[in-house]
Amino acid sequence: MIYSRWGNRKDGPLVSKLGFGTTRFNPDDTMDAEGRARCSELVEYAIEKGINYFDVAPTYSNGYAEEILGNAFQHTENTVYVAAKTGLMIDRDGGEARRRLEQSLKLLRKEKIDFYHIWSVLNLEQLEEVLRKGGLYEGCARAREEGLISHLCISLHCDVKDALTILKKDLFEGIVISANVMNYKKWVPVMHAAAEKKVAVVTMNSLGGGVIPRYAPLFETVDSSDAPVSVKALRYMASFPEISVLLSGMPTKEIVDENIRAFSRAYTVENAVARDEFEIRVDETLCSGCGYCSPCSVGIPISSCMQAYNHKILVESAKNLMTGGQMSCEQETGREMSIKQGNIGLANEIFTRVRANGVIFPDLNKCISCRACERKCTQKIPISRRMKWLESAAAAHGYTNSGMEDRLREIERLCEDCRRVGIWPAADYASRIFDFWNNPEFENKCEFFNASPAMKGREFRGNHILSPEEIEISGVEAMVVMHFRLQEEICAYLKQRLPENVRLICLHQDGDIDWFNRMIM
Repeated sequence: MIYSRWGNRKDGPLVSKLGFGTTRFNPDDTMDAEGRARCSELVEYAIEKGINYFDVAPTYSNGYAEEILGNAFQHTENTVYVAAKTGLMIDRDGGEARRRLEQSLKLLRKEKIDFYHIWSVLNLEQLEEVLRKGGLYEGCARAREEGLISHLCISLHCDVKDALTILKKDLFEGIVISANVMNYKKWVPVMHAAAEKKVAVVTMNSLGGGVIPRYAPLFETVDSSDAPVSVKALRYMASFPEISVLLSGMPTKEIVDENIRAFSRAYTVENAVARDEFEIRVDETLCSGCGYCSPCSVGIPISSCMQAYNHKILVESAKNLMTGGQMSCEQETGREMSIKQGNIGLANEIFTRVRANGVIFPDLNKCISCRACERKCTQKIPISRRMKWLESAAAAHGYTNSGMEDRLREIERLCEDCRRVGIWPAADYASRIFDFWNNPEFENKCEFFNASPAMKGREFRGNHILSPEEIEISGVEAMVVMHFRLQEEICAYLKQRLPENVRLICLHQDGDIDWFNRMIM
């Protein structure tokens, strides 16, 4: 394993260049104590292999990632560093951030958090909310003064321009950016600016959320070695001296071993293509994020939308390369909605990136096809056509405001005669849905449940969370499952425990994609 001084500071912690992201544990393993123990064993294995940097958030891995890490840390004497998080999506002020921090310390079984991130800042407006009096920054800075946090950092989901503005404020000791071999060129100015200020740079999505190894033919030419593409891609990015840690989600020991190969020797890339020469082999033009298309006359964040659409191009180009096909969805209009019958996972990943790029969803419905942006685009991208594709795909997957409202009205209808309704699980996803729903009358007859013993009795939306053992005495006549990834597993679990008179209702249907990533903040 190769190590670097965090932030290239002489007094910076010596961290493993490869960091362990905790979002990709096997979802089935997070559902019970035995499975979570297997996840902890995987963490212990990574520690034995030399990884000492672990990135976590309260909602990762069905809300159990912090507990999994804490259990693993009890079985090692090695030094480990943790990057944990608060953010506007889960905490609204400094007081809530402090309570979140204390809960994280308890679950992680640590006396302090090494790197505490204000998470998922999408734009400068959100930064102002973070910095307001009594806000998250103030609460975190106070905790740092008290020794509960070593380094205060920020996770950026904004564009390059806003990232550079944030760096100039000299508020944070480290940043996390989404950088990999697909998009690193646009982030070079941010990395240079951070290095000048001795601000540590950590990369998330270092393998493109799995896109790079999954569609390896597009990236084989990053260097001429015979290493797996995941190794090539990590090694290439590790050669940037400005980057302290590259995060990767590693669900198995085999993937841990493979990723470590990129850091098992000096990370000078002997056979690498020069950084200004490497190009990805794709069928359509990728948006570079230059921003010349902006501003939009109706306020659409065009560059962010187009960079999310890049993911579609990458996936389909790789499939064509592997099959020898010549398909171009922009040329074959009859296939534009094949995504509904085909790869739902692709749609979900595209719209996850739409949200991560800071796009508030209703913006997608504003395009008037004036094509002013296309006349300014230096790459001659058919922007309006791609915007229409995003709108159509969203409608096909129940991802529009009206589609969500129709689904929630159906829940109301199914529960119309119920005096009490159960909601499972009591978690941030359900809370966001209720905020969007804005139906106090329905919410007033809801009870909230969670299988985690740590959640029992905790306050949630003005109620106390109940355990599975309390279903029968709660008087609920229907149980609504509000979870996207684990809906099937949760339903199987509940079918064994619900009384016969309690109806089981699923929020999501076949063809849906994850609402969580489009909820309005």
